[in-house]
Amino acid sequence: IVLKIVESILKYQKNYVIHWVPSHVGINNNEVVDQLAREAISDGELASDMHIPISDYKQQRQKWHKEQYNSITNNTAKAQWYKAIQDKFPDKPWFSQTKLSRYEIINICKLRFGHARVNNYLFS
Repeated sequence: IVLKIVESILKYQKNYVIHWVPSHVGINNNEVVDQLAREAISDGELASDMHIPISDYKQQRQKWHKEQYNSITNNTAKAQWYKAIQDKFPDKPWFSQTKLSRYEIINICKLRFGHARVNNYLFS
């Protein structure tokens, strides 16, 4: 197993730090918990009524969005322009602490991203 892991690491040319965690032998009640876990895998029932807190979902969604943002801004030429404006994916939007109306926020965003039609209006 260890050799397969090493081969995978070398194949993808990534840097990893591997920590060896010793066995749980001798830890009180650990053998009991391990046995119960093995029994649950083979004999257990599927828990269809499990509740996942919305906070867990939001955290995972935020992490996914950050990864997507970083992937897109690092791999596409068009996104480099936007990355110059907003380098990192923020935890909260810039307008969360303001009392601006939605109309004002939209207009500021249009100006920031170059989508305002200011040149059209200047020459009309």
